Amino acid sequence: MKKEAEVFLNNHRAAAPSINKPALASLAFTASGLLSKGLALIFTPIFTRLLSPSDYGAYSLFTSYLSVLLVLGSLELSAGVLVRVIQKSRKTTCLTLLSASLLTALSSSLVCLAFIIIRRITGGGELFPYSDLFLFIMCISNGIINLYLAKSRFLYKWKSVLTASLIQSLIIPLSSIAALNLRSLSPWNHVTVKIGIASIIMLAAAIFFLIEITFGAIRELRLEKIFGKAALRPALRSVRDLLKLSAPLLPYYLSIMLISQLSRGFISEHFGNEAVAVYSVAYSLGISMNAVSSGVLGSLCPWIMRKIRAEEYGKISKTLDALLKISALAIGVFLAFSRELLSVVAPPSYVSGLPIVLIISLCPLPLSLISVMSSAAIAGERVGGVVLSGVIPALLLLLSNLLFSASGGITLYAALTLGAYILVYILQSVNIRRIFGRAMISEIGVFSSLLLLFAEGVLIYILKDLFLPRLLIASAYAIALGIILKRSSWILKEYKKQ
Repeated sequence: MKKEAEVFLNNHRAAAPSINKPALASLAFTASGLLSKGLALIFTPIFTRLLSPSDYGAYSLFTSYLSVLLVLGSLELSAGVLVRVIQKSRKTTCLTLLSASLLTALSSSLVCLAFIIIRRITGGGELFPYSDLFLFIMCISNGIINLYLAKSRFLYKWKSVLTASLIQSLIIPLSSIAALNLRSLSPWNHVTVKIGIASIIMLAAAIFFLIEITFGAIRELRLEKIFGKAALRPALRSVRDLLKLSAPLLPYYLSIMLISQLSRGFISEHFGNEAVAVYSVAYSLGISMNAVSSGVLGSLCPWIMRKIRAEEYGKISKTLDALLKISALAIGVFLAFSRELLSVVAPPSYVSGLPIVLIISLCPLPLSLISVMSSAAIAGERVGGVVLSGVIPALLLLLSNLLFSASGGITLYAALTLGAYILVYILQSVNIRRIFGRAMISEIGVFSSLLLLFAEGVLIYILKDLFLPRLLIASAYAIALGIILKRSSWILKEYKKQ
């Protein structure tokens, strides 16, 4: 009787719908991104009040420098390259990750050192006390942590990703706020205290992950019965494969990073650090919806790479089209309340950044699709078109900033940035058609969504002082989002095999 009950229960479980592993991980990664962006919105108003506009501008420039150095130093191994190499060496995953971490630490050290020397030669000083030291520490630490998280995403280990998100978005800000309120640290530069706390915590996390990776690599070598100098062969093979894929893609990742950060340097030069602070806060608020679009689209990259290898293109397109609608509708709800959100995250002096928020809020859609399509090209190991799709828009954006920066206001930089991202998407789409002979997602659906959101943004700006009409707009988008979510439940569920 007990055996019959067990058989019945097992059959019932097999027939019942359940959330599949990629979908569960995608939900967790989306939740992690939302948590990170949500906490950033909570802490931003605190830091915009603890730091003067000039200090906040210096902090923003530091993060811009760090972003560019991180691309160069890390070789962007975490952006699909590591996943592709792991697919080739599944029995030595930790050894591959250890090789990538050591490679990143070495290249990051060299890049940071070169940057500091060049700045000193050209007469540029530190942004604030100890900023060069913190750049060095943060660049190496972030590189190692991002590699660990890339492996975790590939293996759908969402707990590691969520833990890292909590460290970066909760523990570090709380520690910084506590330190800034200590009387003993009040004479110190506030940006030094904030970045210093973050550097110490990130370094500790990187060391912890590196130790775990090292022990994992040792276990793998023992299981494969590889000892002594023989371990160098698979390690060096991993380094070769990593460099073979990452070196050609480095100009692309650097171009994408420059598109997001280029404007801050021009704004600082022509309008001062206070204008950089306004732009940075507005940009951060607008791009926060990337947590949704990248969560539901970008976190599926490992799944998409697997489906590409299996040539299941129909499943990819159907899934991406549905997730695109979800992302666009969520952004539509966000746009309706952007005025209130800006007033929460920053003092009244930042209200001039509202047009920037409305423009940058459109960027997450092309950004997340760019990530998906570049991963698809990496899976096919055809990256030439990917490089051009990043370099051409970045050069055009640089030229546009040089031509219009003196005459246009800071809102123009946001519009140019959005245009550059859309151009990257267009070139990536052409490249995907060239590689696979078909589109990964409906281009008509993408541009329809962008046009709809742009029209809503214009309307929201006109109605910025009228809350009720904006509430009605948000309600309409929310209802549509609920309907689409219900119709798209097939993404999250599948029947277990009998």
